[in-house]
Amino acid sequence: MVEQALIDRVAELEALELMLLFRSLPKVHLTGSDLYLDVCDRLAALTDHGDLTAEEIVSIVAAAEPDTPKHILRNMLVNHLRAYVGRVDLSAADALAVLRALAMLDPSSDPREEEQLRDLAGRVVRQLLEGLGTLTASQIGEAAHYLSLLGALEVEFPTRESAELTRALVDAFCAQLHGVDAGAVASMIESVSAADPAFVVRVGDTIRDNHDQFAPDEHATVLEGVVGTANLAVAGRMPAGREAAIDLLKDVLEVHETIVTNTAFDPDARTYLRSVEALAMVDSRLRQRSPQQFNAAARRVLASLAANARSLSASECVRALSAAASLGTAATDAVLDSLLRWLLEAGQCLAPGDVGPILRAAQALPPLPTTRSRTRMTHEVLPKLLDRADGGSGRAADP
Repeated sequence: MVEQALIDRVAELEALELMLLFRSLPKVHLTGSDLYLDVCDRLAALTDHGDLTAEEIVSIVAAAEPDTPKHILRNMLVNHLRAYVGRVDLSAADALAVLRALAMLDPSSDPREEEQLRDLAGRVVRQLLEGLGTLTASQIGEAAHYLSLLGALEVEFPTRESAELTRALVDAFCAQLHGVDAGAVASMIESVSAADPAFVVRVGDTIRDNHDQFAPDEHATVLEGVVGTANLAVAGRMPAGREAAIDLLKDVLEVHETIVTNTAFDPDARTYLRSVEALAMVDSRLRQRSPQQFNAAARRVLASLAANARSLSASECVRALSAAASLGTAATDAVLDSLLRWLLEAGQCLAPGDVGPILRAAQALPPLPTTRSRTRMTHEVLPKLLDRADGGSGRAADP
């Protein structure tokens, strides 16, 4: 009865209502039922009248996943977007939305459908090139990611346009590295490496040539992105750019050590913490390639973190200790003593009810890398935190 009532009303629904209906349809209706087919017919009618924007189409396709077979929406989506692209001058942001929609599609076995998709992709590439300067670095990284996905789906851009777009993406990205997020750095390097490993070198050169202009937190962000990319490379996820990405990490480590230990830049404790956590994420196979360089960088940054540990909260001290445990011999007794001391200080300032999560996190830490630090954690830090959680003073020992 409810289903029939919905079928009777589908022809009256607008795009947003259809999207909500997609989300609420149980799986039993997503295999060709009358209701589902009527919803698709209504979407087609809205498409024919030009009543759906690219963003609405993207939202509908996203709402229909993962249960809805993509091929049911495919022709409608491509036909609508072709009409949309032909009807308006796309901004770069609009072109990015279209790329996002195209990246959701599975390959088609129909050569005509693939030809339509290639034609549409070519149009979008040209629109994106014209407005590339209006995108942020994060949006450029997103565009590179979608183009990489489309390549995997065998959407063949004309060779000249593809090379031109990749060069333009790298140019625009390198010009806007300041303020970029770590995910964009990693996505950009991974995506362009599939086109040409030389572009990874280009991004690395930009980082090296401009490192003295980066604020410490910006450089910590770049380090996070490069570590993520190098880990993918050593795991075999980006074979074309493997060595370039690994070499880039080596250079960034060297530059980063200089940046974060230069007091003229005045980094704060949280920047040091981000850097230490990024170093702790470096794949062991990468550490073994240049162990002396890696350990030297880790020791310097850990020492800077320990010197500023007073500014960390109790939970941040636990995070720092976790990263230090992962860095092994780079974490000295002096560094660990400082972090343990300020964990106690910060824990003492908490209300007893707030100490419980800190205590549990500290108990779950991996073994600390030195005998002295393990002994102090077991016989001093954990008992005092437990005492504080039970309502005692939890007074820390004198430094």
